[in-house]
Formats: sequence, structure tokens, C-alpha cells
Amino acid sequence: MSEHLADEEPNFTAPKTGFNETTGPANPTEEVLNDQTGQARLLEILANPGPEMQTVRISTKAEEKDSPNGGNMPFLRLLGPKLVKAKVMDLFCGNNPFKEYFAREGNTGQAVGVDLQNPAADIQADVAKITEIIPPDGQFDLVTSFGSHPGFESYSADSQYLKPDGLYIYGASDEIYDEDIQPDLDKFATTPQETSAEMQEAMRHFEPIVAVRVDGIRISEDDPAEEPADYTINKVYIIFRKRQSAAVDESANSESV
Repeated sequence: MSEHLADEEPNFTAPKTGFNETTGPANPTEEVLNDQTGQARLLEILANPGPEMQTVRISTKAEEKDSPNGGNMPFLRLLGPKLVKAKVMDLFCGNNPFKEYFAREGNTGQAVGVDLQNPAADIQADVAKITEIIPPDGQFDLVTSFGSHPGFESYSADSQYLKPDGLYIYGASDEIYDEDIQPDLDKFATTPQETSAEMQEAMRHFEPIVAVRVDGIRISEDDPAEEPADYTINKVYIIFRKRQSAAVDESANSESV
């Protein structure tokens, strides 16, 4: 990491409403949207991000049937227009949900799923060593990590993989968000030096635009070897944009090589 980024104090304001309760909106005035209105609101925020991180809460009617992708498909459908012709690197991709989405939708996007253990990955490798396989040369529209991350040392590389207007998306269960991520975000707004090293490193390279909570994701599993299972889960996705200072700094570093 450059000295410029290390010395920089990121400007960040916590969202006015958070998702601190799994049984209902943290703020009684918070609007819970459906898939259609939620998508419209999300795309509006991404097209015109404000100075503060915003929140969108969606009660989805989408169902996940016989598709072991961690319940991420409803969120990918919400992103739909942003994924047309998009080039995506999905870290810890598991069963490669982006590739499944592109195949289902007949989309012309391109997914590069990276996972050490899952054979559904396009590249079976240690995510922490991905820079040895794919050069971080700003070729991706999206870099994503749903549920896992190799550690704060990688955020610099994640940023360099993105185009100047690219997005980084981190997704997790609502429990992980409520217990770990939201408190760290709140603390960063007032006393950033007291937050986790991972949060401080992420904020040096990325600026959070919006947190999207998707409630009521129905999972329906029908494994011949086991009893059929139906249950619902909630997930939260934080969408970041690349900090302009990071983009400028990376450009200067590449020119000096």
C-alpha cells in the first residue's frame, strides 16, 4: 500500500438507518420494499450515489429451488441491469452463482469464479494467491465476495482489479452483518482508529454506497440422499465504489513501473 493511502483519513458517514434487528426494521420509519420497487431504488442509488451510505430493505418473493448457491440469486436478479455484459470476479465463489445467473438469463456477462475447493469454480486456486494467476489490471466491472474474505491484505489487489467505475460487493448473512459489520461501520464513522484492521484497510480503498438487505429468501432443497428441506434466510450486501484517490494512486504506481 502506498504512503498516500496509508495516511489518508477516509470520509465516511454511517447510514441513518441500519439493520440492527433480524425481526423487523431497526428504524420504524424504514420502508420495506418488494423486488420490483427495491430494484428500482437500488439502481437509482447506484446511478446517483450520495455522500452518505444508504440502506435498502427488500422482502423478496423470489424462490431458490434445488440450487445450492447460498441464496444469492435474488440479489443477482436485483442487480440485473448492472450485470448485462459485465465482467465479474467472484472470490470464494462456491457453486459459482454468477455463472449460473448468466446461463439462466441468457446474459452476455462473463463470470470468473475463484475457489480453492469447489469444482464449480472457473479457477480452483487459493484466493490469496489469485494475483499470481490473473494480473490486477483493472479489467473487471465487479469484484464480489459472498460470505468469505481472505483478509484485509487483499483489498488493495481487489481495488486494482476493478475498472475506475467498478464496484466491490461483500455479502453475508444478516446475523454476521448485525453482530460484526454494522457495529464496525458505526464505529468507523466516529472513531475509525478503534475499528478492525480489516475495516480500516477496506475503507482506504473503497467507499460504501449502499447496504441492501434481502429478507425472506426461500431455500428449497431436494437432495435424493436426504429429506427435502424448506427454509428462509436473510442476507445483507454492501456495495462499495473504488475511492478516487485509490484509482489515481494506482495509476501513478503503474506509470512509474
